[in-house]
Amino acid sequence: MLNNIILLCQLNKRKFSYVFIFALFTRSIFADIVYLKDGTIYENVHILATSGGGIQFETASKEVQTFTTGRVLRLRYGDNIVEPINILLKDGTLIEGFLIEQDSRIVTIRRIKDSVNEENILKDNVKQMSANKIVVVYPEMDLRLGAFMPLNSGGSKLGVGFMGWLGFYITPPFLPKSKTGIEAGYVYIKSDTNKNMVMHLIPALVNFQYMINVSSKSSMEFNLAPRVGLGGAFLIFNDGEGGNFSSVLPAFGGGIGLYMTLVPKKLFLNTFVDYVGLLDSKGMLHSLMGSIAVQYRF
Repeated sequence: MLNNIILLCQLNKRKFSYVFIFALFTRSIFADIVYLKDGTIYENVHILATSGGGIQFETASKEVQTFTTGRVLRLRYGDNIVEPINILLKDGTLIEGFLIEQDSRIVTIRRIKDSVNEENILKDNVKQMSANKIVVVYPEMDLRLGAFMPLNSGGSKLGVGFMGWLGFYITPPFLPKSKTGIEAGYVYIKSDTNKNMVMHLIPALVNFQYMINVSSKSSMEFNLAPRVGLGGAFLIFNDGEGGNFSSVLPAFGGGIGLYMTLVPKKLFLNTFVDYVGLLDSKGMLHSLMGSIAVQYRF
């Protein structure tokens, strides 16, 4: 009988030791956050009491702080730090800030960690949310139609021709105010003096353009876009007398565009004026282009 009592005491003592160790362990790994109404945040604290019209907590340095409930904005239990958050909205807007709290419908963030200003974002409007940096390239496709005018076609006397271009662009993450991409097109030009003389041109250029916002206070956004391009063109020339000539020529160009926003961050109407130079063995063919484009962002 005595041996059973001693064994029971030893088991209870061991059980109590386990509980005590577990309590110390959980206290060491779980912490809380206290938010004050002036924007101050106390991270990695242990809340000791929340009664009597005030709150008392212990900091990581073992200092005990006490504040009246009137100064406290919110408490978060079980979180030790305020984590950075990156949010990409469905309209393409990228937000960087700090996660304050969230539920099934709303995410509350601060752009500046110790600011009193907070924003509530509906999760229905969120495309992606991550603690890591979100890299967005904003892929866009445009269709351009316009006129192509050779400036020095010599005896061919080429007139103003029709052109169509299809382009694909992205925004480089390291240059958020720029666009880079590739455009390919088709140009059809007839001679003003010989209607049987025709030039077909299939150019392809890699372009870089920089966006300069020139919007006023109106709701519609406008951007100027100076740009440069480099590439080549496949040329087919029919002299009107049965002779055909074809060649691949180096090409380069530059110009300026005006972007007008139709649907914010989705649909744009653009106009461009560009210079294009084609280099062959006999010299340089200089040309001007004027075009209107519709651009869609995916």
